[in-house]
Amino acid sequence: MQIPPTSRLVTDEPRSHHYLFAHVGLRDAALDIGPGLVRVAAVGRLMEGLRILWDDIGGRLPEEERQSGEGLAAFYYDFGEYEMAVVAPPPPEHITEAYLTVVVAPAGALTGPARYFLLEHAWTPEDEPATVLTEWTREGHVNLGEGPQPDQAEFLGTVLAVLRRSA
Repeated sequence: MQIPPTSRLVTDEPRSHHYLFAHVGLRDAALDIGPGLVRVAAVGRLMEGLRILWDDIGGRLPEEERQSGEGLAAFYYDFGEYEMAVVAPPPPEHITEAYLTVVVAPAGALTGPARYFLLEHAWTPEDEPATVLTEWTREGHVNLGEGPQPDQAEFLGTVLAVLRRSA
C-alpha cells in the first residue's frame, strides 16, 4: 500500500515537550533506575518527580513549545511476578506522543534492569487515530506493532502478554 504524501503518517510531528518527556527524560530514568522508580510509585511519591521532570524539560524549551502538565498522572500495580509504575502523560495529539508508559521491574527488585514500554499515538494510512506498542531498550526504540485502545487495563494486559512471551 502506498501512503499518500499528505497523510498524517508522513506530515505529523510530535510536540517537543511531550516527546522529550516520554522518549528521553522518562526513558532515561526508567533504564537507569527503573526498579527505584517502581519503588517510589509503590509508596505514592512518583508524581513529585514527574512534575519536576515535566517542568525541567519545559524549562529547556522555547516558551512557545512548552506544554501544560495537566493530565499527568502516575499509578502503581503489583502483578505478582512484576511490579509496574504507569505514567500517563498529558493527552497526546500527535504521532509518537505517548498515551501511557510503564516501567516494569521484577517483583521486589531494588536495583537491576527494568523494561520501559509506551503506548504511542499513531495514524492509519486513512488518517484515522491508532496506537502502536513500543519498547525502549539500551539498544534503541523497538516497534512491537499495533497497540490496544488507549486504556490502562488493555495496555497493561498487552504488556503482560509481551513479558510472559519473552520470559
